[in-house]
Amino acid sequence: MSDARPRVATYFACYADPVGLNGDRSHRVDLSGQLHGFGESVIHWTGETPFLTVPSSQMQQLFVSVRFHRGKKSRSVVDTAMDELDLVASQVAPNLAIDEGPATRTALDEDDADDTWSSYTVVEMAIPLVKPFDHEQWQPASVEDSVMGENLTMCIEALLHLLDAYRLVTKTVMRPPARERLGPFILAGTRPAELSGDSWDHPPYQVLNVFALAGQPGIRRTATEAEIRRMSTYLHQKARRYPITAVLELQADGEAALEIAGDFRSSVMLYYSAGEVFLDLALMLMLWEEGKAASEAALVFDPPLLVRVRTEYHTRLGGNWQPQGRSAVAEWRANLVQMRHQVAHAGKSPTREEAEAARDAHRRLIEGVGTRFAAKVRRYPRSLSLLVAREALERRGRVSRAADDALKQLTTEVMLEFLDWRDAVLIARSKS
Repeated sequence: MSDARPRVATYFACYADPVGLNGDRSHRVDLSGQLHGFGESVIHWTGETPFLTVPSSQMQQLFVSVRFHRGKKSRSVVDTAMDELDLVASQVAPNLAIDEGPATRTALDEDDADDTWSSYTVVEMAIPLVKPFDHEQWQPASVEDSVMGENLTMCIEALLHLLDAYRLVTKTVMRPPARERLGPFILAGTRPAELSGDSWDHPPYQVLNVFALAGQPGIRRTATEAEIRRMSTYLHQKARRYPITAVLELQADGEAALEIAGDFRSSVMLYYSAGEVFLDLALMLMLWEEGKAASEAALVFDPPLLVRVRTEYHTRLGGNWQPQGRSAVAEWRANLVQMRHQVAHAGKSPTREEAEAARDAHRRLIEGVGTRFAAKVRRYPRSLSLLVAREALERRGRVSRAADDALKQLTTEVMLEFLDWRDAVLIARSKS
């Protein structure tokens, strides 16, 4: 058993969404594992006054205790937005400047003082500072960086469970709880657990939550000229309902759900949809270029997706399309398709690692299909031009004279011809 003095670790962090729970009470979330070596302990303090003291009989199970503190911003989000707009508009279009400038408005109007516009939430997460010593057994730990990090992870896990309970029971509409919703800066400290113990240990820990930084305005870069040209291509295709735009949008939404929102369920579902749309598009293009009638092509899509993948692509594109082994298709099936089924049919909540594996499997599948089309460019030149961008071919080292000739076939007339045929296939599929 550890001879470390029992301590409590406390972590303070902002949460992006205001929470309708107040700091006048704490909320206990039990975690798995038995707790050893802790007697009566002070879990929360207000100043130097104990706020929550837990008796020895309740210090047998590992737990996290959370308090929610509500604060008021000096200016409401409405006033802040007015200031930001006015600062730019007054320079670009002076006639649109707001007469009542930022310097003359009050710090917080009475009408703006409700929580919808000006409140913010700080969460206080406290845990008996522990380290494992046996299977699901926990004992007091000394203050070390690794221990503080592991205890913070457990605190965040408990917080997310608690926020889920709050939004589901109160029917509050808020984004799924995620560590990405925590602020980028976390303040932490420790102190002895005993009621008669010393004050806070010093110095405090300062933790950077890198997951909260993804997608922040400060890390945006300016689009290049090449990217702006590709934006024009995207808008041209979007206006003509070309389905590759849906694939791009689903992929972007899946990445945002993963990296910014921390919504791993949505990320898996979005990447699965992106892959299915892409595979269907690839098969439709080949059937169209083969000269199949719409009614005949519609029958090809009667079997389930995995059956089509196993039976329709290899004879046309070559390569390994079997869902077993170590191919891109096998990885896609194992890490994305099966994960999607667990989410859709069993309500599974994937971990970040599982969501990242699903995304990576999708990317490898897309890359693999593009490579196969480049290899079969003489058989499916128009399909290649409508499915794979030149930038993707360059990235794969697949630019050739045949590929260049195929890309030159991408005209508005060709695209519209395919879209009319595709619409006919979709109508036939809906009827069958």
